[in-house]
Amino acid sequence: MKAIKLLAVAVALSSGVAMANNAVTNAGKTLFNTAKNPAAVSLEVGTLGYGANVAWSANETAEVVVGWAGGKTSTDIDLNDNDSIINWNKVLGDEYEDFVGNVALNTDFNNPYVGVKVRPFANRFTVGTGVIFQRNDIDAKLTAKESSDITINGTRHTVPTSGEVNIHAESGRSLAPYLTVGFKPNSDKRFGMFGEIGAVYTGDWKTRVEVSESVQNSAPNLQSELEKKIKDDNLSWYPIVKLGATVRF
Repeated sequence: MKAIKLLAVAVALSSGVAMANNAVTNAGKTLFNTAKNPAAVSLEVGTLGYGANVAWSANETAEVVVGWAGGKTSTDIDLNDNDSIINWNKVLGDEYEDFVGNVALNTDFNNPYVGVKVRPFANRFTVGTGVIFQRNDIDAKLTAKESSDITINGTRHTVPTSGEVNIHAESGRSLAPYLTVGFKPNSDKRFGMFGEIGAVYTGDWKTRVEVSESVQNSAPNLQSELEKKIKDDNLSWYPIVKLGATVRF
């Protein structure tokens, strides 16, 4: 009897192990087949840069999204170009209203992300949430064309001709949660467009201000005052605006 019981236990154990192995194998195959067969691929452009994402359907109204947005840009801005569509003095802030010069603006954005996008009403309206693994840098160099003022809290700081003010900012946290709402119409069963707006919690940006020797001699307090002003005005939430096109499979 003992031999029969031991044999039964051995058979049961071997069957259990076989079933577990099959379950793991089948789960692995399912995961692999799902990963290699995405539901859609999209291209996008927006405030986080340009990029792409891949989506896998979780059910009829939800999908998992993995993507990247970023890129490098370089812009040379004449602050006193009256023909400019954008009033850059106002964009930079009232502090630079009396600054006559040029701004060399360079950005380097790197934003891989993973999230979930759902259609809560099973229509074209979408809600997206997830996390961005951000690494963003912004550099701005202001060069005075003539003796100009930068006014901070009512105090004027004079920047001499050819004087330079360099501002560097980088995102303060590596993991940044985001939330968006959007609209995703389809032109047909395979092709479609989408638009999204929202925000990402970037945390406090790390900023650094450096000035040329001529500026230091003319306005010795400008560097510290400007650095403090930028930190006080820091926006922990960065706007997300994006447009894109989608191909579904």
